[in-house]
Amino acid sequence: MIIVIIYPTANKIITIRQEILKERQDLEKKLAMGLNANKIKEETDAVEKIMPRLRQVYIKPGQELEFLNYLDNLAAKNSLIIDIKPDFTGKALSPEVTRLPIELIISGKFESVLTALNELERRETYFIIDVLSLTAQNDGLVAAAVSGNIYRQENKIATTK
Repeated sequence: MIIVIIYPTANKIITIRQEILKERQDLEKKLAMGLNANKIKEETDAVEKIMPRLRQVYIKPGQELEFLNYLDNLAAKNSLIIDIKPDFTGKALSPEVTRLPIELIISGKFESVLTALNELERRETYFIIDVLSLTAQNDGLVAAAVSGNIYRQENKIATTK
């Protein structure tokens, strides 16, 4: 008689225990997904905060001449000669961004060339140098052959949240 009462109860306890374990696993999965969603939201918020700064690395359509004027002013400021070979047709990396290759030959005193390169690298609108080679000239000056890229933000990119 005791077996008749204990067996159905034990069977019911085992079934309830399995359901509890299954529910626990489901809750753990939901918790992990919730934590992951919170992490994604935090990362998205962090990126949104720096988006204005990230947008400054691009030149805008029509600002190519401004960049060339900057290079001319940089040359005058550092007593350098700069030969500029831009390709403003560029290569579209996406509908929003175009890579614009630029080749420069910078001639002058070694220190002045380094100062100009440093200023060019620190500019808010990024000029990414791919290749740099220095050549000593007969008159004690150096020539730096610089090949690099600037990036143009096309009008298609969203500028507001």
